[in-house]
Amino acid sequence: MVSAKSSPQLLCVPSVAIPPGGIFEFKLSSTRLRTIEKGISYPEGAAIDGSGTLCVLNLKGLQSVTEYALGTTTLLRTVTRGISTQPIGMGVDEAGNLWVLNFDGPLVRYKAGTVDPEFATYSWLLCRRHRL
Repeated sequence: MVSAKSSPQLLCVPSVAIPPGGIFEFKLSSTRLRTIEKGISYPEGAAIDGSGTLCVLNLKGLQSVTEYALGTTTLLRTVTRGISTQPIGMGVDEAGNLWVLNFDGPLVRYKAGTVDPEFATYSWLLCRRHRL
């Protein structure tokens, strides 16, 4: 699954066209502006929070979410704690909290701008396997 979310000026699209991939940024009225590659490893999803931080879910190598200052290639932070070997989705809520869904682990919430999990709950798969 590939997802993209835009800001009013930019469209950010994950791509694995040339492994290990990158994030292509497009100005909505023109061609590609830049490609972010630092910290990117097979990107699965991208989201932009209310403060303009671009969050990217990486699937291979070090499974992580890397965060960038919007409109730049500057890596702000890398989130790894609480992310399993099979992250399958992520999103950002209205409060700017990052949520990561793990196929083989919990749904994890990170308070905006932090790298440590604040909240975790069992995923549907674990609940189903163990009849919780």
